[in-house]
Amino acid sequence: MKELTANITIPGRVFVHCLMGVSRSATLVLAFLMIAEGLSLQEAVAAVRPHRDVCPNQGFLMQLCSLHMGLERERFNLQPF
Repeated sequence: MKELTANITIPGRVFVHCLMGVSRSATLVLAFLMIAEGLSLQEAVAAVRPHRDVCPNQGFLMQLCSLHMGLERERFNLQPF
């Protein structure tokens, strides 16, 4: 995440990849957008889908949902259940 954040400030494009580019790398980019840009999971997916076919596997999707809930709790200063 630190390398992605550092490189994103350099003009141009950042290439994030894994073997197929639809699950692991997509999950990293979605998480980055959620954390750095304050997007919800749905907003992050909507931002990426026009550019790449993203389909995080079920385990990664569950982790992204958990991240989303944690970020929402922080945003609204809510206590966990």
